[in-house]
Amino acid sequence: MKALGAIGPVGKIAAAVIGFAREIVQLIKQRRLIKEDDAERREALAYAKLPPLQEPDTQVDAWYVDQVLRPLMEGPSWTPIFSPRFDSDAWVGIQRNGGYAFAPGREESSVDDFGRSRKVFTASGGIGFIPGLDQIASVVQVTHDPDVLKRWIGGPWPIHPQMVTDVGKFFVNTGRLAAVAWAWATEVDASPDLYKLHIAALHERWKRYCDGARRYLLDNAKDWNDNLGKGRVLSDDRQFLAGSAIGCAIGAWRCLPKDNGYSLLSAGVRGDELRGPGLGRQVLGCVMDPPAMDAYASGQACFTTIYEERIQKVLDEALRRQRYFLRHSLVSAYVRADFDAFRDIKIRDALLSARKILLEHPDRMLVELADVAADEPGVPTGDGKLWKDQLRARGVKEKHPLMGGAGRLADRPPGTLVPPREPPPKVPIYEGPLPWGELAEPAPTSSLSPWHIAGLTAGGLLLGGGAFALARRLRKGR
Repeated sequence: MKALGAIGPVGKIAAAVIGFAREIVQLIKQRRLIKEDDAERREALAYAKLPPLQEPDTQVDAWYVDQVLRPLMEGPSWTPIFSPRFDSDAWVGIQRNGGYAFAPGREESSVDDFGRSRKVFTASGGIGFIPGLDQIASVVQVTHDPDVLKRWIGGPWPIHPQMVTDVGKFFVNTGRLAAVAWAWATEVDASPDLYKLHIAALHERWKRYCDGARRYLLDNAKDWNDNLGKGRVLSDDRQFLAGSAIGCAIGAWRCLPKDNGYSLLSAGVRGDELRGPGLGRQVLGCVMDPPAMDAYASGQACFTTIYEERIQKVLDEALRRQRYFLRHSLVSAYVRADFDAFRDIKIRDALLSARKILLEHPDRMLVELADVAADEPGVPTGDGKLWKDQLRARGVKEKHPLMGGAGRLADRPPGTLVPPREPPPKVPIYEGPLPWGELAEPAPTSSLSPWHIAGLTAGGLLLGGGAFALARRLRKGR
């Protein structure tokens, strides 16, 4: 094990801790060099490196973990954790000292750290963790002098990828804990946590998020072609010029016409260097100026986003996994009907069907009654009993002696209610680092186990008592 990333999600978390710490040290050194600058200059530099966030606490990341994420993880609904922070398909821009900020939805008035009025975006209650990408999507920040942008009338495009930051990367603790929750839900076989996700809702929300951003960029291109840009990027409101950076939030990839359809310009994930026939852009799926958006196939604007390229595929596999384990494990005994997944009527019907089979299946004797909710409604058989009482009525004991060995009642894994025709679906795992993790150098071989490392990293930057619970849960393989 030569690198922290070699130990899976826990290693990625540890790398993010180390990388973030190194970056903060460098920022402190830089700020010492500019401490003599005037206040406005210092504020602009601070915005460029450590942007102002929206929550009402100076320790914003700890506040978000404690007040938003942890309460969600303690309940039956994890869908908000993996939903966009802003629930709208209309992206808007706000000018701030040192640049612009972009997000979907409405803006509202607030006060910054200097006591001045400012605008912030209205959050919807979602955490913003992108399914399958191990990062938080939040406000997109563009660092640039607005006065310089106002004077731009042509020439090389003034917005570059290095000017663009998704503020979500600064939610270090939030991103790390959400990544662990995603791994619990989607990587552990027969995980009850998987059923805390309403997959159809996640599809709708992320598609809306990406479609709205793509439409913003296409509107820029249409005005550029039809009106010489006078209504948007060359109007008095230069947010549209800076707004070309929205492509970095959604990985807006141009495609090339091919036969009766299209193909991607090049393969890869956002941030990769461009390869193949040119657009002359610096990185894939980031800043998209109007000429870059001028791509059509079969008469339709031809672009793809992180939804089509990643999120959709990940969520489809998660849904297949929900259906699979209801019929090929004992998870139907332990989940609760108020978990988010069962807001989908088809998944709820699959749960009831699995429970009816389980009541007559010999593997019911392997159910741990202590892990079955005492108030869970029973299968509608007319007896009016709770689910736990229905299991008892079918002979399930409080403590059973049948966990493995000669006492097994079936020749397949426990809870195989229906013989499987194929192995369990696998949700694609993002192999890239968490934000800041790329700054961590490879670590020497460690004798610490993953759960121990999780406890150490959690103790360093998560909240006190949560560290031990997190480590213990990882050790149990949840």
